[in-house]
Amino acid sequence: MNRIPTEPTEPNLNEESPPETPMRRRVTLSEIAKQSGTHVMAVSVVLNGAKSNTRVSDTTRKRIQEVASTLNYVPNANARGLRRQHTNTIGVLFNWAGSSTIHSLYSVAVLEGIVDGAATAGYHILLYTEAWKNARASAAGFADSRTDGVVLVAPDEASDIVPAFVSLELPIVLVSSASVIPGVPYVTIDNSNVIALAMEHLTALGHTRIAYIGGGTGRHNMRERFEGFQRWMRSRNLPLPPHYLLGDLDPGESDVNTTALSGLLGVAEPPTAVLASNDDLAIQMMQVARSRGVSVPEQLSVVGVDDILAAALTTPKLTTVRQPLFEMGNQAARILTDTIEGRENANAANVIAPTLVVRESTAAPCR
Repeated sequence: MNRIPTEPTEPNLNEESPPETPMRRRVTLSEIAKQSGTHVMAVSVVLNGAKSNTRVSDTTRKRIQEVASTLNYVPNANARGLRRQHTNTIGVLFNWAGSSTIHSLYSVAVLEGIVDGAATAGYHILLYTEAWKNARASAAGFADSRTDGVVLVAPDEASDIVPAFVSLELPIVLVSSASVIPGVPYVTIDNSNVIALAMEHLTALGHTRIAYIGGGTGRHNMRERFEGFQRWMRSRNLPLPPHYLLGDLDPGESDVNTTALSGLLGVAEPPTAVLASNDDLAIQMMQVARSRGVSVPEQLSVVGVDDILAAALTTPKLTTVRQPLFEMGNQAARILTDTIEGRENANAANVIAPTLVVRESTAAPCR
C-alpha cells in the first residue's frame, strides 16, 4: 500500500518528547518481601515509614534495604500519602505545661536531654505549651500530623492522656512515670531506691524525727516516694506523726508552702530532718528555716531529690538524691525515634538507678 506523502511540519516544542526507552515496571513491596524473606508489613515499615506494631531488627532492616536497592525500588508516592505524614518532629508535653515549663530547672534538664537525643536522630522538637485537660478537650490537637510522636513528662496517673494517645495510634514515651498499658515505653527512676538512699543517709547520721514534704501524689514518682517514705519509717518503727507528712504541696505555690513549712517547724517537737520529694521543695524548706532562725544543717538537715543545677548553688549546698534528668530525656527521645522508625527496643520499662550526692545540708542532729 502506497503512503500519501505529507508536508513536513515544525515540531511542537510545548509537547514532551516520548521516552526513548519503555517504562520500567514498578517493583512491589511483595517482591521485596519475598526476596528478603520478610513480611510485606515489615517492608512497608522500613521503606515507607508505615505506622505499625511491627518491630524490625537492624539485621532485617538492612536486608530489606539491600534488596530494595538491588531492585531499584522507588517508593509509591500515592501509597505514602495515605499514611500519616512524616514530619521528623517529635512533640514534648509536660504535665504542668505553660510558662512553668521553662522556669522549672527539672523541666529544663529533661528538655535538654530530649533535644539532644532528637537532634542525634535527625528530628526537631515541638514543645506543647497548653496543659492536657482531657481526651475530649485536648486529643484533637495531637491528631493533626504535626508530630510523629510525643514525649509525655510526668503525666498524672488519673489522667486519660495515655489511653487517648494509644487510641490516636501516635507513638509516645513517658518520662518520670510508669505505664499501666502494656507496650507503652517509659523512662523513670527507681523510687524505692531514692527513698532508701536518702533515709539510710539520715538515719546513719542519727536522725529519727524525720518529716516528708512532697509535691502532690497525683504523679507516679511523687506517689511512690510518699508511700515509700511511710513504709520505710514504719518498717523501722520510727515515729510518724501525721503533721510530719506534708505530701500534697505544690512547688509553684510558694506562699501556701511557706505557711505549711513554717507550721512544720513550729510544732512542739519539730523534726530534726526533712526529706523533700524534689529539690525545689527542699530549697523552699531551707529558706523557711532561715527565716525562722533555724540553722541548716545544725538544727535541721534537709535532703532533696533531682540534683537540679540550683542544688549545688544554695547556701548551704543541698544534699540530694540525683536522678540523671538529661540522660532520662535523652533516652526517651531515642526510644521514641526508634519506635517511629520501626526499630526494635530491648525493653519498654526503663528504670534508672539514682545516686546520693552528699553536700552541706545534712549533719548529725543536735543533742
